[in-house]
Amino acid sequence: MNYAGKNYRVAGEHRYDGILYLPSCPEYVVKKVRDEKLDFRRDDVIVATYPKSGTTWMQEIIWLIMNKVDTERAKSEHVLVRVPYLESTKVESPIEKLPTMKRPLVVKTHLRADLIMRQVSKNADSGPKVVVVMRNPKDVLVSYYYFYKACKSYDFKGSFDDFFRLYESDDLVYGDPLDYCQQWMTYKDNPNVLIIHYEDLKADLKGCIKRLSVFCQRDLSNDQIENLARHVSFDSMKKNPQTNFESFIAMRPHISPFIRKGIVGDWKNHLADKQNEMIDKRCESLHRLCGLSFRFL
Repeated sequence: MNYAGKNYRVAGEHRYDGILYLPSCPEYVVKKVRDEKLDFRRDDVIVATYPKSGTTWMQEIIWLIMNKVDTERAKSEHVLVRVPYLESTKVESPIEKLPTMKRPLVVKTHLRADLIMRQVSKNADSGPKVVVVMRNPKDVLVSYYYFYKACKSYDFKGSFDDFFRLYESDDLVYGDPLDYCQQWMTYKDNPNVLIIHYEDLKADLKGCIKRLSVFCQRDLSNDQIENLARHVSFDSMKKNPQTNFESFIAMRPHISPFIRKGIVGDWKNHLADKQNEMIDKRCESLHRLCGLSFRFL
């Protein structure tokens, strides 16, 4: 099987404005986000990430910040119920229900900045707020590869080299991770946008929680920060049935768990020298262009 964009296809995939989407994200939903002013409000928070960049981690963190660190409720209700997937119709897209949804509202999205920012004001006193998580693209590709293998919708049976060829040919769902990050850098100075790096979360989780709580305009005590940090530790998230997706019929955890390693630098075990050099050159170019930088170890 050729994985360079010729024979391999995700069942029902489609392109809109050059970006590849799953059938669970239909074109009409993308157009609705692009063309209509949705009912987002001042206290709403959008968690925006490229896939496998720490999405579920940040969903859990932001929901707890916005809900007085209610870990008991978090342990009893799945993260996708508490933090719905904005553009996905697989569970039920929240777009139509935004006016009646309980506040404070936190949603997640993988849509690009030029779409999401149509819903965001330049005025710091208006909502919603957007927390963007960026992760170094080498580790993103490795994690995404294992997700492609474990998720039934993708049903990918190739090697990492095969997967990397999908990346090279721009045939990954949600497009190129570096293009995604570059677009968000355009909005880094918007007061309603906070860009935070996965590697910073790993290095100083409590410090990042404090920074996020200030951005979300929520006061947390030291005890709440400690409690929140324990709840979202890697071991806790991996064991928690409300975050680990092991019971989801769409996943095959025996192939690869949804929450796999959660480390920085696993790319060293997967990327060949030429693949590594290719990404390094792109990152150097983007750093010169827009100041985008990553930590790889």
